[in-house]
Amino acid sequence: MSITAKDSKIINYPLEDVYRTLTDFHSYPRWYPKPFKIDILHLDSHATGTTISIENGKLVKWTAKISDFKPNKLIAIDYIDGAWLGKTFWRFEGENGKTKVTLEIDLEINSPWLRSLSKIMNFSKVHSKQMQQVFNALELYMGKKKLED
Repeated sequence: MSITAKDSKIINYPLEDVYRTLTDFHSYPRWYPKPFKIDILHLDSHATGTTISIENGKLVKWTAKISDFKPNKLIAIDYIDGAWLGKTFWRFEGENGKTKVTLEIDLEINSPWLRSLSKIMNFSKVHSKQMQQVFNALELYMGKKKLED
Protein backbone atom coordinates (compact mmCIF):
# COMPACT_ATOMS: atom_id res chain seq x y z
CA MET A 1 0.00 0.00 0.00
CA SER A 2 1.28 3.42 -0.89
CA ILE A 3 0.54 7.09 -0.66
CA THR A 4 1.27 9.54 -3.41
CA ALA A 5 0.64 13.25 -3.53
CA LYS A 6 1.87 16.38 -5.25
CA ASP A 7 1.14 19.64 -3.45
CA SER A 8 2.20 23.18 -4.34
CA LYS A 9 1.90 26.73 -3.14
CA ILE A 10 3.15 30.10 -4.32
CA ILE A 11 5.23 31.59 -1.49
CA ASN A 12 5.58 35.38 -1.60
CA TYR A 13 9.36 35.34 -1.19
CA PRO A 14 12.24 35.00 -3.66
CA LEU A 15 13.40 31.56 -4.72
CA GLU A 16 16.81 31.81 -3.04
CA ASP A 17 15.23 32.76 0.32
CA VAL A 18 12.71 29.91 0.23
CA TYR A 19 15.34 27.37 -0.78
CA ARG A 20 17.73 28.62 1.92
CA THR A 21 15.00 28.31 4.56
CA LEU A 22 14.15 24.74 3.50
CA THR A 23 17.82 23.74 3.60
CA ASP A 24 18.26 25.29 7.06
CA PHE A 25 17.30 22.04 8.78
CA HIS A 26 17.97 23.50 12.24
CA SER A 27 15.14 26.01 11.66
CA TYR A 28 12.47 23.33 11.14
CA PRO A 29 11.52 22.99 14.83
CA ARG A 30 10.88 26.77 14.92
CA TRP A 31 8.32 26.79 12.12
CA TYR A 32 7.07 23.29 11.27
CA PRO A 33 3.48 23.05 12.51
CA LYS A 34 2.36 20.87 15.41
CA PRO A 35 2.01 17.96 15.95
CA PHE A 36 5.20 17.43 13.93
CA LYS A 37 8.43 17.10 15.84
CA ILE A 38 11.69 17.19 13.92
CA ASP A 39 15.15 16.27 15.23
CA ILE A 40 18.38 16.32 13.28
CA LEU A 41 20.21 13.02 13.76
CA HIS A 42 23.14 13.87 11.48
CA LEU A 43 23.91 17.19 9.79
CA ASP A 44 26.15 16.91 6.76
CA SER A 45 27.88 20.12 5.68
CA HIS A 46 27.06 19.27 2.05
CA ALA A 47 23.35 18.60 2.82
CA THR A 48 23.39 15.16 1.14
CA GLY A 49 23.49 12.62 3.93
CA THR A 50 21.75 14.83 6.49
CA THR A 51 19.44 12.55 8.46
CA ILE A 52 16.30 13.73 10.24
CA SER A 53 13.89 12.03 12.62
CA ILE A 54 10.25 13.10 12.19
CA GLU A 55 7.24 12.44 14.39
CA ASN A 56 3.65 13.19 13.50
CA GLY A 57 2.14 12.80 16.95
CA LYS A 58 3.31 10.10 19.34
CA LEU A 59 2.56 7.08 17.16
CA VAL A 60 3.81 7.94 13.65
CA LYS A 61 7.60 8.22 13.38
CA TRP A 62 10.06 7.92 10.53
CA THR A 63 13.63 8.70 9.53
CA ALA A 64 14.52 10.63 6.38
CA LYS A 65 17.85 11.24 4.68
CA ILE A 66 18.71 13.93 2.13
CA SER A 67 19.74 11.96 -0.95
CA ASP A 68 20.28 14.72 -3.53
CA PHE A 69 19.92 18.42 -4.08
CA LYS A 70 20.26 20.95 -6.83
CA PRO A 71 20.62 24.49 -5.47
CA ASN A 72 17.42 26.51 -5.86
CA LYS A 73 15.76 23.64 -7.76
CA LEU A 74 15.48 20.39 -5.79
CA ILE A 75 15.84 18.66 -2.44
CA ALA A 76 15.42 14.87 -2.71
CA ILE A 77 14.70 12.93 0.46
CA ASP A 78 14.61 9.18 1.06
CA TYR A 79 12.40 7.89 3.87
CA ILE A 80 14.60 5.10 5.15
CA ASP A 81 13.01 3.79 8.35
CA GLY A 82 9.80 3.90 10.32
CA ALA A 83 6.17 4.44 9.32
CA TRP A 84 6.89 5.31 5.67
CA LEU A 85 9.51 4.20 3.14
CA GLY A 86 10.12 5.81 -0.22
CA LYS A 87 11.00 9.12 -1.83
CA THR A 88 9.96 12.74 -1.56
CA PHE A 89 11.03 15.73 -3.61
CA TRP A 90 10.88 19.44 -2.82
CA ARG A 91 10.89 21.38 -6.11
CA PHE A 92 11.31 25.13 -6.53
CA GLU A 93 10.40 27.51 -9.35
CA GLY A 94 10.88 31.26 -9.04
CA GLU A 95 9.07 34.02 -10.90
CA ASN A 96 8.62 37.74 -10.23
CA GLY A 97 10.05 37.56 -6.71
CA LYS A 98 7.79 34.67 -5.70
CA THR A 99 8.45 30.94 -5.46
CA LYS A 100 6.31 27.99 -6.40
CA VAL A 101 7.17 25.26 -3.90
CA THR A 102 6.05 21.71 -4.66
CA LEU A 103 6.37 18.61 -2.51
CA GLU A 104 5.92 15.25 -4.24
CA ILE A 105 5.71 12.03 -2.25
CA ASP A 106 5.72 8.39 -3.27
CA LEU A 107 5.76 6.32 -0.11
CA GLU A 108 5.01 2.79 0.98
CA ILE A 109 3.18 2.33 4.25
CA ASN A 110 5.68 0.46 6.43
CA SER A 111 3.61 0.16 9.60
CA PRO A 112 1.07 -2.67 9.99
CA TRP A 113 -1.42 -0.56 11.94
CA LEU A 114 -1.16 2.30 9.41
CA ARG A 115 -1.71 -0.21 6.56
CA SER A 116 -4.91 -1.33 8.31
CA LEU A 117 -5.99 2.26 8.87
CA SER A 118 -5.35 3.08 5.19
CA LYS A 119 -8.28 0.84 4.24
CA ILE A 120 -10.66 3.43 5.68
CA MET A 121 -8.52 6.60 5.57
CA ASN A 122 -7.09 8.27 2.48
CA PHE A 123 -3.55 9.15 3.58
CA SER A 124 -2.83 10.98 0.31
CA LYS A 125 -5.64 13.45 1.07
CA VAL A 126 -4.55 13.76 4.71
CA HIS A 127 -1.00 14.48 3.58
CA SER A 128 -2.16 17.15 1.13
CA LYS A 129 -4.18 18.87 3.86
CA GLN A 130 -1.17 18.79 6.20
CA MET A 131 1.10 20.17 3.48
CA GLN A 132 -1.05 23.28 3.14
CA GLN A 133 -0.44 23.86 6.87
CA VAL A 134 3.30 23.32 6.31
CA PHE A 135 3.38 25.78 3.39
CA ASN A 136 1.46 28.37 5.42
CA ALA A 137 3.77 27.92 8.42
CA LEU A 138 6.82 28.29 6.14
CA GLU A 139 5.52 31.55 4.67
CA LEU A 140 4.62 32.91 8.12
CA TYR A 141 8.07 32.01 9.48
CA MET A 142 9.76 33.71 6.53
CA GLY A 143 7.71 36.85 7.17
CA LYS A 144 8.71 36.94 10.84
CA LYS A 145 12.34 36.27 9.93
CA LYS A 146 12.31 39.14 7.41
CA LEU A 147 10.98 41.52 10.07
CA GLU A 148 13.82 40.48 12.40
CA ASP A 149 16.53 41.08 9.75
